[in-house]
Amino acid sequence: MAKDMIHPPALNKSGPKHLFHSRKEYKFRALSDVEERHKRRFQDFWYENDIFGKVDGHGNAIFPMSAGMSTLTANEPHFAMDFVKDAYHALLNHYEHALSKRRMKGLLGVINDMVPKRAYEDPRGLFQRHLDGMKSFFLESYLYKFSDQIVNFSDYLRFYELLILNHAEDFPMTLTAFILSSQCPMRASGLIVEIAEAKHDKDKEKNDILNSRDFRKYLSMATRFGFQVDKNAPWTLVADLSSPAMHKFMEKYCIDANPKNIFSAFYYPSYLKDLDLMKEFMLDCYYTLMTNRPYITERKICKGKLLKRAILRNVLMPEEIDKEVSNDRWLEIYMRTRLAECGKKNLDPAEFQSVLEKSLIIYNKIGPDHGLRYVNDYLKKADPRTENFQKIPGSPPAGHTGPIPPVPEGPSGITIGQTADYLKAAVERGALTIMTDADVAERHRLAQEYVAMREAEHSRYPALYTETARARDAFIGQFQAENAQLARREEPDAPAQSPEPNVFV
Repeated sequence: MAKDMIHPPALNKSGPKHLFHSRKEYKFRALSDVEERHKRRFQDFWYENDIFGKVDGHGNAIFPMSAGMSTLTANEPHFAMDFVKDAYHALLNHYEHALSKRRMKGLLGVINDMVPKRAYEDPRGLFQRHLDGMKSFFLESYLYKFSDQIVNFSDYLRFYELLILNHAEDFPMTLTAFILSSQCPMRASGLIVEIAEAKHDKDKEKNDILNSRDFRKYLSMATRFGFQVDKNAPWTLVADLSSPAMHKFMEKYCIDANPKNIFSAFYYPSYLKDLDLMKEFMLDCYYTLMTNRPYITERKICKGKLLKRAILRNVLMPEEIDKEVSNDRWLEIYMRTRLAECGKKNLDPAEFQSVLEKSLIIYNKIGPDHGLRYVNDYLKKADPRTENFQKIPGSPPAGHTGPIPPVPEGPSGITIGQTADYLKAAVERGALTIMTDADVAERHRLAQEYVAMREAEHSRYPALYTETARARDAFIGQFQAENAQLARREEPDAPAQSPEPNVFV
């Protein structure tokens, strides 16, 4: 394979012209000797699938839960998903048997054995190290430089938003954006095992493996046990989630022995962690600033002289910050951060406000997780990396541990993820009650009123008010109406009424 390469193998430090032509040649000619029907045995993370294992069946960024992982070997702390470990051990046993029977000579270039050299890397730990670097940059370039302009927490938030606007597209500030970026290695999925310590930029080592005597047998063996081989790093075994061979190993662990449930069983959606991690980072930087710059220098002219006075800062405690910064403000900052990471800095203000208001209603009435899910469902469509993502039919969202209920007959704007996860928790806390026919009719009337109001807002351009938007507003209108009812009940001169149950259909 690729024995007739024209250009010498490239390195990252090679000259731009040589690097361009050599990498282009490798891309198109590396698998020139492979039969077309066997090319599906390879995975291409450079040019075709750079988010493999980083998103679930709905396009949500994810990370593995430690409960579904274990070490590949007893000697080295290399981790992988449990079913990947089982498949790897089956492959290793078969390889060693082939060597003992002299069916293979073990001639695989830089692959000296099948012992794992690199495997899972925790994206949360990598993200924390990334944030440590961003913290130093934020403090030195923004906070320390303009510390006298930061009088209160609102001033601090203004500088944080400036950081996001200027740098979030290149340096992700949320766990979701980090996982989807090239800064997060593919090994973060827990689905990859590297069996050599070769470097990804050395094309010669790749060619040596592709042209080795035993490579075809190695490729066939990997396929037999449910693995693909990384085209751009042939020493890398990648769990093929569509392989029937891998399904046999997955059945031992997956819910209902259904491979579609792999993400719901073993992975967690990162957007549920984004807001908390963002707050932690902001408070960390805030208290570091307050500690290292405890005084504000006040300057004024008195009788022709410049006078300076040091004023001790008023430092807010976390509970005071929670009172000062509302959920509305936190969600707004989070949305702006995610949009900036997607390169969408100039979103239409009306559209932004509409999404924010609806997410706040869900956030406050159903729960924070569901408000964040609503925001994420919108933002992943704005992200070029996930906007064209094709959902795996029938796959439950990550983090969902029960059977997926059927999509309800009603607003088509509600996604499966929005209906699947919160029902049990809502019933337990009394947020859901059985509605009478009269309750349903009243809800329907209130929803129609809200849709009519939204139609009036689009009267100039009615074509912009799509059926999807209409269905979503019919759903949201129920909460808008309920908020208005609650506000009226809380007025001092309102007549006493018995409290109504918090009802959701």
